[in-house]
Amino acid sequence: FLLCPLVFILQGWINLRQPEPYMDELFHVPQAQAFCSRNWSYDESITTPPGAYLPVAMIGLTIKQINPEAGEWVCSTAGLRLWNMFLWILLVEQLIMRTKSEAMAIALALHPVLLFYSAMFYTDLTSLLLCLTAWELSRREKHGYSALFSAAATLTRQSSALWHFFIAAEAACFIAYSSPTVRSEFGFDYKSLLGVLQRQRRSIVVNLWPHIIVGVGYPIAALINGGIMVGDQDRHEMVLHFPMVAYFAVYW
Repeated sequence: FLLCPLVFILQGWINLRQPEPYMDELFHVPQAQAFCSRNWSYDESITTPPGAYLPVAMIGLTIKQINPEAGEWVCSTAGLRLWNMFLWILLVEQLIMRTKSEAMAIALALHPVLLFYSAMFYTDLTSLLLCLTAWELSRREKHGYSALFSAAATLTRQSSALWHFFIAAEAACFIAYSSPTVRSEFGFDYKSLLGVLQRQRRSIVVNLWPHIIVGVGYPIAALINGGIMVGDQDRHEMVLHFPMVAYFAVYW
């Protein structure tokens, strides 16, 4: 509860210092505002799907029916940033539930990069929150809802498809080793894991078919679109980025 006033003070300071869209907000804010005005055309310079813009646009359009001025503010730069900060608070709650530790959850949520994206209207926070929700639902064996949230995360940022693969793979391992007989017969090394997955494939398919259907949809969508990115694909081609590899190695 003490953290919430602090983050809102931070966002208020950012709005005073930088009231206009900043960096990638130059693309995200106008697109969300276009949706708020019922203009469903899509800026071709944006390479991510529209999942981050639709929820706040729906809220803004609903509020406009009651109070037009309030609805316009929801879709302003400050209002869109406030929406992201609200998602950040939900993320903290999700992390507390996952880690069972408020201190650890707050430490994770205060990661400088994540906190920066939370104070601005970026797509990262929406996709992260959806991915964590999908993971939690998978842990609870609610795989239909988990696949749905994973698809929503991918419709926000395409990289979320990789996290969906991780969520489904973890669930497959849990199902494969759910039998005491299997656990006693097979080990937990990689070679044994392949044998267990092969033996338990029917049970895995029966339980994880929602993930399989959504997962098959990803390459089909990429083929129809002509690539992973939407919009300006020529300026967003996949290349090897060695400094990023070094960054992750140090971070790991």
